[in-house]
Amino acid sequence: QSWLSRERILTASDMKGRRLDGEGGRIAGGGRERSSVVGTSRRGRDKDENKDSDEESGDSNKDDSLLKAEASNRLAKFQEMLMPEDRYVDVTQLREQARHGIPKQMRGEVWKYLIGVAPNENKEKHFQKDLKHSRDEDPATFQKIRRDVTKFIAKNPKLKSKVLDLQLGRLVRAHLHSRPSLEYRSGLVHIIGICSAVVDKQFEVYVMFRRILDLNTYYENPDDHDGKRLSVFLALLRRFLPSLANLFLKKGLSPNRWALLWIQDLLASSLPLKCTLRLWDTYLAEKDGWELHLYVCLVVNR
Repeated sequence: QSWLSRERILTASDMKGRRLDGEGGRIAGGGRERSSVVGTSRRGRDKDENKDSDEESGDSNKDDSLLKAEASNRLAKFQEMLMPEDRYVDVTQLREQARHGIPKQMRGEVWKYLIGVAPNENKEKHFQKDLKHSRDEDPATFQKIRRDVTKFIAKNPKLKSKVLDLQLGRLVRAHLHSRPSLEYRSGLVHIIGICSAVVDKQFEVYVMFRRILDLNTYYENPDDHDGKRLSVFLALLRRFLPSLANLFLKKGLSPNRWALLWIQDLLASSLPLKCTLRLWDTYLAEKDGWELHLYVCLVVNR
């Protein structure tokens, strides 16, 4: 107890001495010097961090400027190709540029050239006829289409007003009416939904949708065609991703539940809209671009 009292006294005296010494401008034991060094160190570190932050911000601004300049140059190049002085559009050159992506402002016009869609009065008359009979679809199919349109809107809310204005469900029903042998598949809504993201007129959406399906050989005995493509895909999966193929087999996960849908709707329902548009840029830029699709599906599994 005596020792503790002396410690308290010594401590108080010591602190008093420190304060007294501090009045002379120096704290006993070098406290002020240590404080000064620590403060200087912190200020230096903060200055370095601010400098690094400024440099990173400057680099980021430079990168943004470069990206904007590159995007502007690409847009100008596509505009020049689509509005040549001799009014002849070089589709070969257009394909070469489209492989690297198409500016969203020009995507609709470029896609029309790549898939060979041109204004046609006879086609528009047939379209009006198909559209007139689109209400003749059976109630069960009508409900399926309506459900899938709702799913598409939920996935792409920014397209909601456009989907409703263009009446995509009605366009799908018109398409089914024109091909009586076909049964409805949910992928159709997502494919036509992608078309609605790049063109604005109802007739253009409809014609582009049908043309993309034709290019994908969707109508050449579609059931047999899908079966063959599914077999090829599963063979590729076993060859390049054997462990994953064995896992699917072990879990009893049928490829009809996922792979068949990927093949039928060209990944339109599985990828974000932006990714699908960029992917289709490449598909359409190649004469046989859809043949790449099975390999893309394989990469998605990695």
